[in-house]
Amino acid sequence: MKLGYLGPNTNSEIAAREYVAKVAGLKMKSYHSMGSVFEALESREVERVIIPIKNSITGDTVYKKVTENSRFRKIDEISIRIRHCLAAKGKNLRTIISHAEVLKQCTDYLEYNYPFLPRIEIESTNEAAKVASVGYGLCAIANLETCLTYGLDIIDRN
Repeated sequence: MKLGYLGPNTNSEIAAREYVAKVAGLKMKSYHSMGSVFEALESREVERVIIPIKNSITGDTVYKKVTENSRFRKIDEISIRIRHCLAAKGKNLRTIISHAEVLKQCTDYLEYNYPFLPRIEIESTNEAAKVASVGYGLCAIANLETCLTYGLDIIDRN
């Protein structure tokens, strides 16, 4: 049985790894966007998916796709602690990039510390770190593991 998730190198992957450790016989498969995670489930390419449903910082985030399709049903639930890092190549920050939900979660921090830097939404925290690793002045918000994977300098944690 396959478990689809947004990834690689995302908080969804962390949740997927924890879930797979509890449920025997599952193999993980990453997808580049939440849309493609749902498409894989609809086409039966995967039998289960990890999706972020509830967010303790920005409130409930129930995907419309789940409520629109009666074939989808909740099987299980897993909670993970999210710890974001601000990271870049060097210290010259010009633009902050991350997943839309992450930018919302970090609004207070960003408004206080970087009120004048523009923010750009991107498909995932993995993509943000990947882009920041080659883009001058781009700063990603992602988990520590992802930032280190792309060789980014950690500017701030948690």
